[in-house]
Amino acid sequence: MLTALVIDPSAAGRQQVTGLLELTGWQVHEAGDAEDARWLAGAVAPDLVVTAASVPGAADGPALLTELRAAGSTARFLVVAEQPTA
Repeated sequence: MLTALVIDPSAAGRQQVTGLLELTGWQVHEAGDAEDARWLAGAVAPDLVVTAASVPGAADGPALLTELRAAGSTARFLVVAEQPTA
């Protein structure tokens, strides 16, 4: 089974992405901040990392992904940009 790590400070945002991935058969782990994301990335070695553009405890989502890659992650990465609401 493919595994994914979803990183988003918003519980609602994590639930949305997690729900979509689980519907297509992914095993999903969630993190609300960079500290938890670093630990989970090392513990579960996900195939996919989906992150918000802004993550507490990191300069930003892309910087966290660079950090995970430098630590040896071979996951595919996807950054989800937040869109302001009117």
